[in-house]
Amino acid sequence: MNWQVLTTFVAVLLPASLCSSLPSMQCYIGNCTTWQDCRSLQLIADCPPDQAYDACLSSIDQKANGRLTITKKCGLSPCSLSDLNSWTDECDRKSDEDSYTCTSCCR
Repeated sequence: MNWQVLTTFVAVLLPASLCSSLPSMQCYIGNCTTWQDCRSLQLIADCPPDQAYDACLSSIDQKANGRLTITKKCGLSPCSLSDLNSWTDECDRKSDEDSYTCTSCCR
């Protein structure tokens, strides 16, 4: 069975209404300047239907002077499988530094 026939076969078996009824992924989405603000339940939202995503991402920019900027969004995971399967990630490893930028992923 060639690829074109297979995709047509699958499209016939799975009506569009079934595919569109799958629940969307939810993530914290927004910008924060404190860890507490980033935990607000008001930031939880459905991931946009017009972009590809497989993870919730947190980009953290911590400056030595104490300034903190956190951006939370849906996106494609830049984290490695070893990061996702361990208790630490890039941000955990860098958090002891005075100033750092990192990305944390959650699937």
